[in-house]
Amino acid sequence: MLLYTSPSTSPSWKYETQRGFEQCKVHWLNLANMRRQELPPITHLDIHARLFASYGLKRVKLLQIAPGIYDPFKLGWVRTDDISHMSGRDKTNVPLKEAGLSKDGDWDQNVKNFKEDGIWYDILYTRYEDGVVWNDIPFIQKKVYEVKSGKSWGECRNICDVHEKLNRWDHIYNDIKENGYKRQIDVIEEEGVNSNFVSCLMRAYDEITIDIGRDGEPLFVNGHHRLSMAKILNINKVPVRVDVRHKKFVDTKKDLPLESEYDPFFGVVKMYTSSVGNT
Repeated sequence: MLLYTSPSTSPSWKYETQRGFEQCKVHWLNLANMRRQELPPITHLDIHARLFASYGLKRVKLLQIAPGIYDPFKLGWVRTDDISHMSGRDKTNVPLKEAGLSKDGDWDQNVKNFKEDGIWYDILYTRYEDGVVWNDIPFIQKKVYEVKSGKSWGECRNICDVHEKLNRWDHIYNDIKENGYKRQIDVIEEEGVNSNFVSCLMRAYDEITIDIGRDGEPLFVNGHHRLSMAKILNINKVPVRVDVRHKKFVDTKKDLPLESEYDPFFGVVKMYTSSVGNT
């Protein structure tokens, strides 16, 4: 029996996402009540609401999407071989900032080939297919030299960070090779959720990212290492998140080229609720 109903008054944040997030909070409360567990901090959902709204998704509701607007929170599977080229649009480094948007322009024309024009497929092929150790790969040698010289490489600030990064890539590759390609939500379930609901949620949506060109072609955006590994290992399909769709594709009103769509949101909610209830 559900004991909680959605509040009639608006929450403090005034975004178009308000109704969807209120329903999330209601579901959160009902789930905790039905499981007779102690309620997790509801402020995590408040943070989540502000987080996604501030990333330019003010016109998108999490659970009740306005007619005609693509739900950027739904993920799906795409044939690995179909992601053969890279999107040519100017991209932001802020996760999810442009998710769900449609853009006009020629960014989907004369695009570069993922294998031939990108650097990571060649590097990882050299590592895993040719069996070359990391220290003998010129690009890695360059990055090691730069880090030792005081520069940073992504999150790497010292040589220990570099070794940790390379070991992590080896672990991911071997896991895919032995157990197949997993969704991030499945990896979180295996490893267990941490105490930060938002970080778990962001990780659950952190799949290979693609854009959709005017003709419906999936164009690579982010996730170089995972897509490269999947191609090297001949993985048939990978989970993806769609970022931007070309306006001409949107005008056709065709469905996205995704299979088995899913939304990991409530999966994370249930895992987090269960984790908090068991502590």
